[in-house]
Amino acid sequence: MIHFIISITIPYIENLQISLDGRLQDTIYNYACKIDSLTEIYPQVGKKFSEPTEVYILQSKSGIYFGFHCKTVNRKPDKLKDYVGIFLDTFLDKLSAYYFRVYAGEQKTDARITDDGTNYDFDFETVWDTKVYCSDTYYEVEIFIPWKGLMGKKGKWGLGIIRKLPDGSVGRLKFFDPNKEIFRISALPQISPIHFGGKDLIYEISPMILLHHGEEFNDTFKYLPNIGCNLFLRVKKNFKLCFTYNPDFAEIEADPYILNVTKYTLYYPEKRPFFLEGKEYFTFSGFMPLEIFYSRQIGKTLPSKQVVPIIFGSKLFIKHKYIEIGALHTKTKSIEEEPTTDFIVSKIKFLLSNVYSFSIVNATRAPSNNPVVNLSGIENFYNTPNTQIIFQYIIDNYDYNKYATKITFSNKLKNFELFGAVYDIAYGFSDEGIGYIPWFGKRSVDCELRYIFSMNKIFYRLTPMWYISYGKEGNEPYGWQTIAKLSMNFTNHYSLFLYTGYQYKYEMKNLISSPMYGIMGFTNPKHPIYFNFCINYNKIFNYSTKTIDWLLYANLQIMYKLLNKHSILVSINRWNVINIEPEKSTITYSATGKASFNLSRLLYLNFYITAPIMGEKISDYRIGTYVDWKPFGKNKILSTYNYYQDNLNNQILINKLTSKICLSLIY
Repeated sequence: MIHFIISITIPYIENLQISLDGRLQDTIYNYACKIDSLTEIYPQVGKKFSEPTEVYILQSKSGIYFGFHCKTVNRKPDKLKDYVGIFLDTFLDKLSAYYFRVYAGEQKTDARITDDGTNYDFDFETVWDTKVYCSDTYYEVEIFIPWKGLMGKKGKWGLGIIRKLPDGSVGRLKFFDPNKEIFRISALPQISPIHFGGKDLIYEISPMILLHHGEEFNDTFKYLPNIGCNLFLRVKKNFKLCFTYNPDFAEIEADPYILNVTKYTLYYPEKRPFFLEGKEYFTFSGFMPLEIFYSRQIGKTLPSKQVVPIIFGSKLFIKHKYIEIGALHTKTKSIEEEPTTDFIVSKIKFLLSNVYSFSIVNATRAPSNNPVVNLSGIENFYNTPNTQIIFQYIIDNYDYNKYATKITFSNKLKNFELFGAVYDIAYGFSDEGIGYIPWFGKRSVDCELRYIFSMNKIFYRLTPMWYISYGKEGNEPYGWQTIAKLSMNFTNHYSLFLYTGYQYKYEMKNLISSPMYGIMGFTNPKHPIYFNFCINYNKIFNYSTKTIDWLLYANLQIMYKLLNKHSILVSINRWNVINIEPEKSTITYSATGKASFNLSRLLYLNFYITAPIMGEKISDYRIGTYVDWKPFGKNKILSTYNYYQDNLNNQILINKLTSKICLSLIY
């Protein structure tokens, strides 16, 4: 049976102010909207949730409050595994939502979910607060989400509530359609009336005062002062502007070392706050889309390992009824052979229904002494609970013979899942230093079929898969690849993934015909140690030596959480390149360590180190640490130390201490 509700009424108390302490003992909760029934959606759909849960909701002129009372059955709350979550579809477009999650140990995370649950971005951050209280038989959570940290409209919103247990069971509002998945925004019931109070215009000015001491790429300085500024302006509740001048990203840790023996440039995730803000307004949808705009091209690292400085950046994003608009402009400073360059990106998305959208994107790269690059693209996106079709097309506006096309298709029918992708990228097409589309001249058809077995004993899910691909790149002959995969999800939260296959393809006219093997494992025990591993063995064309080699790759990641608020992450990679002729083996390691210590709600200490080891030599290594102290609200004092040494050339590239005072003035 499908349970639905048209609307949940949320009481409004204009001057309500609750002092968060994690306890629901305040009598004000007697006036709240109360929800006391969740339905299990995992592992058994439609069953009454096994542990009693009560949710209380109130709103005021400044924000919305949530209170959770979560009882446990024959166990103590697990501070690492028990959590509650909230979905808020603030535009009621049934496509996108804010997501807030709080663990019993008071760790919290937030995200933006788009395309009806297809894409979710956990790099998103907004302003909100929470407190948790734990006993031996229950835990309580209080959450306050201020209106000023959200974009949306008054009236009706979509609301989702979930609770997850350590054994993997998930419960949510019984008003969901149980045939839709946990992140399906179109399944959310409505809450009303949402007042979404406060003034429309909210601006946050963050001037930065920086003091540098040390050396960087043969440039020595002593207590060199510098200034910068960030401005975040919410003009309307659906319209936001962001500006940055002379930004400093000293607290961002270095990218891990990856041994690249392919013809493709490496892809690194974005970590810089300015470019993470509202990034959903500048990207295409789906898995591995054609990226007409790749923000890491701005302020990129040059072959000399220097970073191109950013002079300023600005962006805006608007969402009005069924239209989304995003625009970005940044300017970088000339350095070495890299000229002063303007990057301009704009996107408009039409939300024609809750299952179909159409987008137009334009991206321009304008260097001061080189020809301007201009790419335009469109996307058709169709998405239902069981079917997804995405059509993406990009063209070079100065040469219409250069284009890139990708069509992806997925369909779910009971336990069967079918995925397909078609690429047609013109030979000579390039992302021109503004996007990330490295497959030059690729024409291929890929297909994968899955069948999901749901079980209740050793495995809770067993998924055999078969993948096949036929195609080519550039002027190479056509080739093919087929892989048989098996995914095993155990009831104790361990996962194992096995695959074996065969490839028959060409690289630089060289035929590569060989088997492929791989294994991956993921663990999730109740104690605070997590680790995963990966081992791959296959034949490759080594573009660094122009030879056909065997590659044995292994990766191990271990994370240790201490006292529910400190964490240590260690990642080790090993590449063993085995030359066939002449017979020779080259081993390269890379190690990355990262530690984060939450000394208090106001003081954070972070540390990282990364180093590749080639044979018996450390080619270079980077050490960084920063202390983040927030003595007064969002105002903070940041001290960062970076050390970067190139051992092969016996050269210290960076040895710099940066102190930064960042004020946050909100009006």
